[in-house]
Amino acid sequence: MCQAFSTKNFKTFTKYMYPKIIEMAGGEEKMVMALENKIKEMETQGVKITSAKIGEPSEIIIMGTELQSVVPQFLEIETGKETIVLESSLIAISTNSGTDWKFTDTAGKDIAKMKSVFPTLSDKLIIPAPKQSMKSK
Repeated sequence: MCQAFSTKNFKTFTKYMYPKIIEMAGGEEKMVMALENKIKEMETQGVKITSAKIGEPSEIIIMGTELQSVVPQFLEIETGKETIVLESSLIAISTNSGTDWKFTDTAGKDIAKMKSVFPTLSDKLIIPAPKQSMKSK
């Protein structure tokens, strides 16, 4: 997933996204276009994502027929003047006993806000607050 994002292969990247997110965007094609446009807009402003990595997932929680976990995400962004490292969280969900996992970015939302879109999420999922650090060039 991170490799697909880093190489701007958004068609492959969307294969890892939770289907409801793609549906809310109007389908895979519209999601790919939205991602491409957002990256182009950022690059036009001199902002470039130089690295995308994930950390160790939290404990897996069984919720009905789903496996759920929180996965740390680290993005490194170059602005020309500085490097920004953003640490946020993804929610990972498997509906087939862990064979495949789909992800959704929490975008700084707590579990209560995430449950408004994903009502089957466990209250036991702990979403840490996003962190940001900067390094001057």
